[in-house]
Amino acid sequence: MLQYKTGTEQIASCPPQDATSKNQEAWRWVFRPLTTSSFRPVAVANPPRLHRAEDPTERCSCWALSMYASYEQGAKAFIALEKKIPRARKIFGDAIAGGMITPVHGVCTVPQRNGHFDLHPFIDIDLVAAFSVLEEFK
Repeated sequence: MLQYKTGTEQIASCPPQDATSKNQEAWRWVFRPLTTSSFRPVAVANPPRLHRAEDPTERCSCWALSMYASYEQGAKAFIALEKKIPRARKIFGDAIAGGMITPVHGVCTVPQRNGHFDLHPFIDIDLVAAFSVLEEFK
């Protein structure tokens, strides 16, 4: 069962029909030390962003965990974001962590061209144990 089912059940096709459980390398912006607070969806960590989202696809994504398919794609996206939002390290994380998503963790959307994909996590999974901080953003 999905961890945030109560938040997504009013959104048509959430998670998207192409989201699947699979083995996939994943990279995420996190705070050090790595705790469960680094694995909260935008809808929980920043509710105003959810309330501003009008498109059902965007609302659904707010209930997922943003991930990147490679370290390089995740780091590149963070550098671009930090140019727009100087406080990005305080808001989104000060490091990047990598791990292996497996079918027990949830369902993943197909990675976009920039490598971003959403993980819709299942209940009672331990993503902290599945991820390791690779490095602090420089």
